Amino acid sequence: MVTTELELADGARVRLTTHWLSASEQLELFERLRNEIAWKQETITIAGRRIQQPRLTAWYGEPEATYTYSGLTNAPLPWTEPLMALRRRVASATSADFNSVLLNLYRDGDDAMGMHADDERELGRNPLIASVSLGASRRFVVQHRRDKTDRRTLELPGGSLLIMSGSMQHLYKHGVPRQAGVGSRINLTFRRIFPRFPYSADVRGTASTAVLKFPDDATMGGRREAELTEPLQPGHRTGGCSSWGPRPRCSSGAALPRAPREGKREPPAHAERGRSCGTPLAGIPSRFRRFDEWSRSRQSGSAGRCSDS
Repeated sequence: MVTTELELADGARVRLTTHWLSASEQLELFERLRNEIAWKQETITIAGRRIQQPRLTAWYGEPEATYTYSGLTNAPLPWTEPLMALRRRVASATSADFNSVLLNLYRDGDDAMGMHADDERELGRNPLIASVSLGASRRFVVQHRRDKTDRRTLELPGGSLLIMSGSMQHLYKHGVPRQAGVGSRINLTFRRIFPRFPYSADVRGTASTAVLKFPDDATMGGRREAELTEPLQPGHRTGGCSSWGPRPRCSSGAALPRAPREGKREPPAHAERGRSCGTPLAGIPSRFRRFDEWSRSRQSGSAGRCSDS
C-alpha cells in the first residue's frame, strides 16, 4: 500500500491509499456489486434545472440514514452482505463509524461527477467521508471554493481508499470529470448521517462528566448516551427539535439541544410544521444560541452566513 496526503488549507485533509484492496479482491467485488446492487438513474435539481445524473447510483444504510442532496431525498435500502463486510473493513481503517454508503456506477468515461461539496446538514460539521474505488482508474479533482488557483488532481485506481476529513467539505469542492477511453468504475462513499427527529434529553452530571441521555426511540447509531464537548449545567431537562441549519453537536456526533432566544419566548417558524421546540436551558454557551438564531433566520430567508458555520 502507498499513501499520499494532499497539503490543503485550514485543516482540510485528503489522504489516498492505493492497493488498499488487492487486484483480485477489487475485481471480484466490482463484478458482484455491478450485478447485485439496485442501480438507478436519478433526476436531480441543479441551479433550478431538472437533469438526469450522468451515472447510476444507489443508497444503502441504516433505516434512519435518509440523505437529501440536489433536491433528491434518498431513503436507504438495507445493507447487503458484501456492503456490510466492506463497511467493517473501512471502519477499521479509518477508526470511524458509518451508517450509510452512496454507490456510484460510472459506466464509461462519459459518466461523471460535477464539482461539489458534501456539506449537507445531515452530515454534520467537518464530516469524515471514506471513498473506495473499484474497476477503472478515474481522475479526481479538488479545488478551493474561493482560491481557484488551489486546484489538485489525483488518480483513483481500482482498490484505492480515499479519505476526506477536517474542513475539506466546507472549504473545497471535488469532482470526477469526464475522461475519454476509460472503462467502468464503481465508487462507494461511506458516511455517517445524523438523523433529524424530535427528542428530549436529560442533562446530568458535573461539568466534566455531563452527558445527554436520549429516549429509546432516538436512534443514534445504537448510542443512548453522548458525552458533551462543552459542559451544560446539570439537572436540567430540555426538549429538542428537528430543524433547518447546522446543529451544535457533542463528541459522538449527536445534536445538542437548542437554546431559545433570550427575552420573550415566541414559537419558532417551524412550530407550525408540527415540530417540537426546546424549553429554556441555562448554561448553553452563547455560540450555540447564535447557531439557533442563524438556523431560524434561514427559514425566513433573512439569514446571512454565520461565522460559526
